Amino acid sequence: MGMIHPVTLSAFAKSLHAETAFDVLAIAKALKAKGKDVVELQIGDSPFATPAIARSAGIRAIESHQTHYCSSLGLPDFREAIAKSYREEFGVPVTAQNVVVGPGAKVFEQFFCEAFLDPGDEVLVFSPHFPTYGPNIERRGARMVTSQLRQEHQFRTDLDDVELFLRTGPKARAIFLNSPHNPTGGVATEDDLRRLADLVRGRNIAIFSDEPYDHMVWTGKHVPMLAMEGIQDQVVACYTFSKSYSMSGWRLGYAISSTRIIEAIGKMTNAPSESLVFLQLPTIFLKLIERIGNVSKKIGR
Repeated sequence: MGMIHPVTLSAFAKSLHAETAFDVLAIAKALKAKGKDVVELQIGDSPFATPAIARSAGIRAIESHQTHYCSSLGLPDFREAIAKSYREEFGVPVTAQNVVVGPGAKVFEQFFCEAFLDPGDEVLVFSPHFPTYGPNIERRGARMVTSQLRQEHQFRTDLDDVELFLRTGPKARAIFLNSPHNPTGGVATEDDLRRLADLVRGRNIAIFSDEPYDHMVWTGKHVPMLAMEGIQDQVVACYTFSKSYSMSGWRLGYAISSTRIIEAIGKMTNAPSESLVFLQLPTIFLKLIERIGNVSKKIGR
């Protein structure tokens, strides 16, 4: 006889579906624990160790008692280090006031949806897409509209589909952009981004620019959506330490946008998900960025 539960879950809770890659990850780990030889392809995690410079700095920070609360936006010095790096790497004039820190990049999907979407709104998503986009859109009562990425177009954004979405979508409200793209590896060109910016600039359309693989462009150089002119107040761009720096288990990321939007997201991070203080090490972050830059020079980017 099945167990009777006196307290029922909400309709929302019962409707949720999780990122299945983590289910497969658990199975893979269990098989490896039994001595099985497993090639893991289920999740976008680095096979390399966290750099020693970050490991030792984290230990020192804990031992020096940097383990208490901080501003929900993140430590001011850390935010300034991120802004400095962004200005130097991409030429985008941002300051610490344009930065909010979070536990990885994924959480900013939720905060973006909470910031911009109301029930019935429509969101354009390029597919195949990251599996948590849908649930975050649906939890706001919004509707996902998909555009298929095609191999013959190098898995790049179809601007004709964007135009169609904006012209015919009765409640078009947002676009999810992921470049470099997971899982296809497609990369939007600077011209793609410029045309996209021209289509949405000045309209009531927000863009979630998901850029965790920004250092994994092997031909040319990554161009962020925020580098497009006059678009900062319509874009939330998110980044993570998980990929470039092999720090997925540290749960550290950040988002960049206009000060107005960052202030709103900062209020959201105050409730569920402040980042660990001892991880927010501005000096170490700048050294890691410098290391990435040196590697880029060696491979001719």
